[in-house]
Formats: sequence, C-alpha cells, structure tokens
Amino acid sequence: MTVKDEITRIEEAARLRIRGLEEQIAASRDQYGFLHELITATGDNLVKAVIQALTTLGFTDVRDVDAEAEASGATGPRREDVRIMDAAVPVLVEIKGIAGTPKEASSLQVAKYIAPRMREWRTHNIRGMAIVNHQRHLPGLDREHEHVFQEDVVTNAEEQDLSLLTAWDLFRLTRNFIMHSWRHEDIAPLFVTSGRVHPVPAHYEPIGHIDGHWPKASVVGLRLSQPLAVGDRVAYELPVDFIEEDVTSLQLDNQPVGTASAGDYVGTKTTLTKDQVRNGVQVYKIKR
Repeated sequence: MTVKDEITRIEEAARLRIRGLEEQIAASRDQYGFLHELITATGDNLVKAVIQALTTLGFTDVRDVDAEAEASGATGPRREDVRIMDAAVPVLVEIKGIAGTPKEASSLQVAKYIAPRMREWRTHNIRGMAIVNHQRHLPGLDREHEHVFQEDVVTNAEEQDLSLLTAWDLFRLTRNFIMHSWRHEDIAPLFVTSGRVHPVPAHYEPIGHIDGHWPKASVVGLRLSQPLAVGDRVAYELPVDFIEEDVTSLQLDNQPVGTASAGDYVGTKTTLTKDQVRNGVQVYKIKR
C-alpha cells in the first residue's frame, strides 16, 4: 500500500467516524432535546417539554389538557395545562415561562382549578403544582435559584398543599434521573410535596457538607450531621449534577477509621476536581 493509499484510507475512516458521531448527536437531540426546551421555552413548547420530562421520569398517564379538549371538541373555560393521573393522587399542573421571577398570582393560580375538579370528579384527593420557567432568557446557572418564590407564596403553597417547582429544577431532576438510572419511586414523592420542591430523590439522605479540600491528596473534609462508614455510597450536590461515588476511606483526627458519627469532621478520598469542590456543597448518603 502506498502512502497515498494510506492517507485515503485514514481520511475515509475519519469521515465514517464523523458521520457516526453526527448521527449519535442527532439521535441524542431527538431523544433529549426537550431538556433544552425546559429551560428556554414558553407556551405550548414548554408544556410539551414538561410532559416529555414527566414521562421520562416514569409517569405513564400524563395528559395535555388543551390537546384533549381540542381533540374532543370540548368548549368552556380552560383550566390546568397538564394532569399527572398516576401520581400518588392526581396532580393538576399549571406551567408558565416568564422573563422574571414568579409573582403570587401566577405561582398559586393552579389552586383555583382544584375545587372545580374535585366537584367534577367527586373526590377530594387532588393536588396542584406550578412549574415555572423563570428568567428563561438567562443561562440556567445565572438565574436566581435560592429565592425564586416569595416567602408568602411558599407559605401559602405549604398551607394549601400545592407544589412549586422551577423548570430548572425539573431539568436537573430529569438529567440526573437519566444519568444515574434512578428509579421512578425515588422521585415520585416529589410531585406531591407541599411548598417548594427541591430536586433531591427520596433515596438520598442528607448527611453533611464539604468543608475543606486537599487536591493533591484527592481528599475532601466533611462535616457530618449523620453517621458515615467506609463502603457507603454518597452523592455530592453540584450546581447542575449530583456526583455519586463510594466511600473508600475515612480519616478522623488523621487516623483511618471504618465509621464516623454525627458531629465528626472527617476526610475522605474523592474523584471531585478542584473546580467542583466548594465549601458548603451538600452531601447525601445513598440509601438502598
């Protein structure tokens, strides 16, 4: 084989590889493109993205209320955007994409749909949820996340058994559900939670936070609020993703130990990078 033939062979192999990668990207876009819509869209596109997120999370009876009404020719006032019929109890979902942060009227609007549905369905077992894509023109990490909903809104939601979820948190929940192969039962309780919903699955138990990092040794310091043992599996909550890893070592007062108690300050080996470690990062023990 000549050098020219070898160059031709390499170029053809490269073209085939590039074509394969492009096909993978296109398939991924088709399958998970809704994740981008979750944090950028409004109106019907946002509703469709939320429905796809909910079905990805394992709900099997999620209904687009407007689409059902149009298909049946039903007239009359439109109420909630989506219904999750196979949650612990039916959940009426109002979905909004807005430029700023949500006000009380939009956050609690779903409450006014519950009584008519209770009367129509002859049941009191109905919950309401607001999903808000706030500050949707900003990159996700640049948005306000700590105080999205006004304090009075959260209080009222808790009193009325309403759930408040940002589209960003639904994005994080769905992304990590896919990444870590969480079970549906790990996330289903979040959709009947009163007040602000945080994207932490039920099998994660908070056990403390990071306080210190020794990058050369690949060790982080943990302030524990619950016991921890070598062999446990933990998750670190980063701004977007949860990083899961096994506890392979523990040091207490510079001595290796097999277990540590609530209140201890321990060091443990980690795969987290220098850029990922921040003091205050929440740590969870993964229950199985």
